[in-house]
Amino acid sequence: MLKISKILILVLIIAGMLSFGLPNQVFQSVAQEAKPLVEEKKLPKIVDKDKNKIFDNLEELLMGQPDEAKFDTILLFEENLSDVLFENIKGKIGDFSIKYQYPSISGIATTLTKGQITALSKIPFLKQIEYDAEVIPFLDKANYWFGTQKARTDFGLDGNMDGSSTYSKNDIVIAVIDTGIDPNHVDLDGGKIIGWKDFATGQINPYDEVLGCGGHGTHVSSIAAGEGQGNSLYKGVAPGAALVGVKVLKRRGQDCVGTTADVNAGVQWVIDNKATYGIEIFNMSVGIAGCSDGTDSTSQIVNNAVDAGLIGVVAAGNEGPKECTIGSPAAAAKAITIGAMADVDPGVATAGLPGRGFYLAYFSSRGPTADGRIKPDISAPGVKITAAKAGTTNGYIEYNGTSMSSPFVAGLAGLMLQASSTLTPLEIKNKIVLTAINWDGAGADIDYGAGRLDGYEAIKSAGGYSGTNITAPAHQYFTGNLTGTGDVDWYDINVTNASYPIAVTLIMSNWISSTNPDFDIALYLSDGTTKLTESINTTRQETVGYQPTTAGMYKLKIYSYTGSGNYFFDQSAGTAIVSISLATDGTTPFGIVSLNTTIDTTPSGTNDIQTIMVDTGPANLDVKTTLFSAGTNNWTLGSTNGDNQVIWEYSKEGTTWNKFLLANTLYSLAASVPQSGTQDVYFRLNMPTTSASSAQYSSIITIVASAP
Repeated sequence: MLKISKILILVLIIAGMLSFGLPNQVFQSVAQEAKPLVEEKKLPKIVDKDKNKIFDNLEELLMGQPDEAKFDTILLFEENLSDVLFENIKGKIGDFSIKYQYPSISGIATTLTKGQITALSKIPFLKQIEYDAEVIPFLDKANYWFGTQKARTDFGLDGNMDGSSTYSKNDIVIAVIDTGIDPNHVDLDGGKIIGWKDFATGQINPYDEVLGCGGHGTHVSSIAAGEGQGNSLYKGVAPGAALVGVKVLKRRGQDCVGTTADVNAGVQWVIDNKATYGIEIFNMSVGIAGCSDGTDSTSQIVNNAVDAGLIGVVAAGNEGPKECTIGSPAAAAKAITIGAMADVDPGVATAGLPGRGFYLAYFSSRGPTADGRIKPDISAPGVKITAAKAGTTNGYIEYNGTSMSSPFVAGLAGLMLQASSTLTPLEIKNKIVLTAINWDGAGADIDYGAGRLDGYEAIKSAGGYSGTNITAPAHQYFTGNLTGTGDVDWYDINVTNASYPIAVTLIMSNWISSTNPDFDIALYLSDGTTKLTESINTTRQETVGYQPTTAGMYKLKIYSYTGSGNYFFDQSAGTAIVSISLATDGTTPFGIVSLNTTIDTTPSGTNDIQTIMVDTGPANLDVKTTLFSAGTNNWTLGSTNGDNQVIWEYSKEGTTWNKFLLANTLYSLAASVPQSGTQDVYFRLNMPTTSASSAQYSSIITIVASAP
């Protein structure tokens, strides 16, 4: 693909401000067909915005209810509830009983009437009253494409710490807080489950529920630590690790649900039994949908579990692609919160999920949190993940969701601990984040977090190893803008290796609703007319994936069905990567220049040389220009100057000059500039002989890099 363009702004200053433009932009009329409007799901804010000690979602439930109406709640206090304090509170608000106590957050679970809730909120040593909300689960080749398979081979890791064929607390131990674990599946049998606690149904022995819950916990456990005995393709990330099952969800009709109270009790139990079972990591592929600020009780107890020395890995949720869809406990600051991406070959395409290429899953929940923090922390494989099927001895099933991404990282954390057992939870998190392959521009963001997980580099960093990861498709990031309905941008994708798929994830930066704006994308052959695939949703994100059959040029079309605004997209394909940056300021003000005179940027002119740095290369550099314009007035380009016509030239050394004869047309600047090399560029302008306007005229120069 033509690399993200670098823009120089060349301005002839008569009056006014600098102007800016965008590359590769075309306006044309697009035939419009009516799209079905998607009803947008409203998610609750899991916050106490007015600081009255009653969480907003509970306040909504209380509205219009009589004082005697009962509600399940979670209460947090300034200190743990002693018998004296308990009796004191009952004396003020009336009798109630305690279902669970959570010492790590000075909290309890209980049932209160509306009247009791109102009265309790006035008591000074109470911190907050939270609704005991319903908790749901957040519903191969991923080990290869995300680097963990090669790391296991290169570095001799699998989670089996003591070399024994039996499982024990001496191994890497991962607690799975979920629907349960089926101990009869060949990938999870043989004593792999060394501990068990059931808060949902009270069963003494490990099991999982197929009806309603779909064996969710079994699938999750298999991703983290399945042995792969039924099929080695579906081996878990840390197959030698031991498991502790903590059941907090259960079947209710055709649904699988739990309570905040039970989930909190599960985390508290893991904290209390850390030493008993040797638990080092806990995974939570469950949560409450919404937008949390991290003050909810589950987020707090997860943070405290991390403070107790446990690595907490949490699914981001499946409420994307809208912003502020990070619920609880995904908003926990100290948890490693995981979004979902596809691997290179996720399988057969389904609605919204292409069958080919690295891309961000549309359902993956997005930040920011309700208090403005970036979440998720990172994105890991969560599309079409095959793992153990509960209720069978050796069967497998495919699921999508951040539920699948989270245990992948939990297993990875186990391998990192095996590589270096002294690493703290924060050090594990930092190494995972810092070794990620950045997507969506520089730095962490609210869609991908730090980027795409690189399991190989994370493990290599943990153990101080040396080695080389697999070769994966190249990734590039682009930004653009559409000015209104019918506006179109085209981008070239130069595929040099057709064995890798093309995948594009486009996100509308200022998306408000299904029609404001609504951008679509389509992939074409080089002729720009033969359409290969398209994405025409009404959500914040559009995604396409395609397996090319031959190398060569392909074209991506981004167009506005309705509305205007900015967009960015990440593209993954078998392309040679190049990247460039400007080592200089990117602006060249010429000042006030007389008609029929010549000015240039050489040392004898304005001495404003622009320098291009090839950050990743080698790279061919091309240059193009717009017309000089001032509002509706333009100066044309030509080989001679005249009335409203300029001679506009560029040079790479300031002596040999090349004319721009056509606007928005690429001209060669330099070939095969090496990586870390630089290329200077100079400009020369021969002014019109006459011009009707004395306003400020400006031109935009775009530098484009491509692979040689």
